[in-house]
Amino acid sequence: MLSRLQFVLIIWLQGIYLPRHGYSFADTPLWAGIYLLPLTVGFLLAGPVSGTLSDRYGARWFATGGLLLVADIWCFALAIRTVPLAELMLTKLQIIEVNEKDIRDMVLLLYGHDVADHDDDSVNGQRIAELCASDWGLWRTITGNLERCRELAQRQSGLPPGAHAVVVGTAITNPVELTRRFAAVAGG
Repeated sequence: MLSRLQFVLIIWLQGIYLPRHGYSFADTPLWAGIYLLPLTVGFLLAGPVSGTLSDRYGARWFATGGLLLVADIWCFALAIRTVPLAELMLTKLQIIEVNEKDIRDMVLLLYGHDVADHDDDSVNGQRIAELCASDWGLWRTITGNLERCRELAQRQSGLPPGAHAVVVGTAITNPVELTRRFAAVAGG
């Protein structure tokens, strides 16, 4: 269970938290490992202690307490939005060899939410533009994936009614808007 948590934390640190706090995508694997060193040390120290306590008092109390703790954490996590929509969109837009499922996810995210300059129930286009302004390769990948979204929306394969017009409009106008913001942030 805890190794799964550590795996998810690595992905979150590399893809969302560290880039949002000024680290380049090239440096995030190293810094994610450094940030997770205390967790690894905690695992090393807690293993023998938890084994001894489990042998002495029985595993049932610890398993029940852990189950209740995880249930509380999930209830809290479901009550708040932990990942901004722009970051969720970036996890799909930054894929170099994007597959049709990823494109469908992007199309439906654009269909369900407006693109705006804030994170309040919208995809923060300003955040994406700022990241693209500092990384030409990311800009190229994102605009290419938005073009693939537009192509999929034109084919209308499996999209809900009305999604075609919304996504085609978003994918056509937002690369222009993204390029305009890219130039503005880059100083051009």
